[in-house]
Amino acid sequence: MSSAGRLRRSAESLAALSEIGDGGAALASCGTNLEGELNAMQAWYVSLGRALAELRTVPPAHLPDTNGRRRLLDCIRSATRSRDKPALHAALLLLWAAEHLENLRRLETYIATRANAQQAQQPEPSRLRSLLRFALAG
Repeated sequence: MSSAGRLRRSAESLAALSEIGDGGAALASCGTNLEGELNAMQAWYVSLGRALAELRTVPPAHLPDTNGRRRLLDCIRSATRSRDKPALHAALLLLWAAEHLENLRRLETYIATRANAQQAQQPEPSRLRSLLRFALAG
């Protein structure tokens, strides 16, 4: 599967998770612990697009938000102690979302490595066309 395909499938999975979740009142605040990771990921993909468009080196993958992940797990652990079924359901959805984000973060390394190797091999005039083709096909 191409990188673009992996991105699309992850986005579809995250959208589906948000639709099947009822929010889980006990875990509403837990999800905020993913914001640092989401912001860093968004910034990386914006910089990927700029690097491809401007024929620059693609930056390395963003560093994982280990503090946010730890806070997320602590929050989930605390909120699910009651064994309340809706809370457990919401906790599972949050954990799946966090795993999808981690998979996307790992994909950044793959994309950066491939794009930078491709860029180094191309003569200047055809580099943009090749990089854009790579970005779309993966």
